[in-house]
Amino acid sequence: MVGHKVGLSSKAMQQMMGVDEPDYGHLLDEMQVFEDTPVKAGSYLYPRVEVEVGFVLAEDLPGASAPRDDVLAATAAFAPSIELIDHPHHRLEDQVVRHHRRQRVVGRVRAGR
Repeated sequence: MVGHKVGLSSKAMQQMMGVDEPDYGHLLDEMQVFEDTPVKAGSYLYPRVEVEVGFVLAEDLPGASAPRDDVLAATAAFAPSIELIDHPHHRLEDQVVRHHRRQRVVGRVRAGR
């Protein structure tokens, strides 16, 4: 595991997707892609790209309810990131129902330096 994913962190996105909490997932080593390695579009059913802000942590956070100041203090750097997602269903209401489904839709991730 090389990182963690938090999605639907805003109330507006949670309301749009019909959930009442953010969703969480793991970023695994095999999910990483690099700028010198082509990604085959044919490997995906309904590929899309989301631009994200990555947090590079210098130390572990105390838990799920870490205050903003603790998160910022533990952050060594921010990195532009691109998430390549592949939804098994392209209808909006099928995209994310529960947080465990989010892990299935993350196809690849590229974190900047």
